[in-house]
Amino acid sequence: MNDLRLSASAIEAFKACPARFLLRYERGLQPEKEKDSLRVGTNWHRCHEILHMKPKTNCPDCLRREEIRPDCYLCDGTGVLPVEMMDAVIRFLNHVYATVPEYKTRDAWETERTKILYSVSAYYWHYGWEDEFETVDVETWFDLPIVDPATGKNLPKARMVGKVDRLVRHKPSGLVYVFERKSTSKNLTDNTYWDRLRTDDQITTYLYHLRMAQQLGQLEKIGIMADDPPIHGTFYDVWHKPGTNPKKLSQGGSKKFIESGEYCGQEFELSPSKEVNGVAPSIVPGKKEGAFSIFETPEMYGARLLQDIASQPETYFAQREIARTDQQLAQYQQNLANLVKLIRYVQEHGLWYGHDRMCESPFRCDFLPIRNTVGCLNVEEEDVPEGFKKREKKSD
Repeated sequence: MNDLRLSASAIEAFKACPARFLLRYERGLQPEKEKDSLRVGTNWHRCHEILHMKPKTNCPDCLRREEIRPDCYLCDGTGVLPVEMMDAVIRFLNHVYATVPEYKTRDAWETERTKILYSVSAYYWHYGWEDEFETVDVETWFDLPIVDPATGKNLPKARMVGKVDRLVRHKPSGLVYVFERKSTSKNLTDNTYWDRLRTDDQITTYLYHLRMAQQLGQLEKIGIMADDPPIHGTFYDVWHKPGTNPKKLSQGGSKKFIESGEYCGQEFELSPSKEVNGVAPSIVPGKKEGAFSIFETPEMYGARLLQDIASQPETYFAQREIARTDQQLAQYQQNLANLVKLIRYVQEHGLWYGHDRMCESPFRCDFLPIRNTVGCLNVEEEDVPEGFKKREKKSD
């Protein structure tokens, strides 16, 4: 019997389509091409991590590597974090967006960077730097046995693993919460996005297992005692990723901008050759002599995005507590034990199958190219189909 290490994403994959679980977690495959949503979400998280570092302290990255690196984006080669942590955020984004991948255009790559940078700025303008939570721990890992509630014993060679963004303490009440930052393209102003979270496996997984870790005394090293009130719930901090992109100004708007240097409430430096803050915009000549239209530069687009977020911040940002009852947590424990037994049975008897309706709904499955070529169930342990690579061995 092999070790079974499940995560919230592994559970989601098996429930959606056992063939997806087979390819990702048994065969260890992932697409060579990085998914936009994953990259943007990772960079969004990292920006917030940087902004929550304490200014003018020793650079944590250089300390971890035991050397001061001249190219460190956090400290800029000084070994000490800057006074303004936004400077480090800008260096970080310049670093990760320095090289354009083959599957992206330079304009699209720069637009993605601009969306993150200006959204981060708007986020702290909207919420401010002081909030009602204090950070207890960041990137809290758990690696726990899976208990069968029918017997009270651990299921053999089965563990649940995961990493929580942050644990925070609510200052007025002293209660501890799981704090999750998320990015989404979905609408935050109606209840569609929030309704699905009532039964979201990841939320339940994190709360259940962190409470378990607390009971076992595993969180005492970060100041959460076994006899403290149980971790109270989950607080969701969500960013709606901007759906807009740089646009072409009208001829009238272009003329007005060139004459005034002002756009969406911000001043820009213009050269005689129409460079905007040192960047040459794309210009389309008009039919009439002297007429033209210009395309927004990244900074111009950022100014428009910032203005739009300021006018309707509730469209872009939302924060809510997501509750779980004791009954839900008990049902989760039973479901998890049942799921382990089911996965074991499928593994032992080779009863893998594909769920065709999940190939493109609610999103396009990463492994659809394999289904359309060799077939998802025909991939052997050593096979690496074209366009894929082996996942790194690490917890999800």
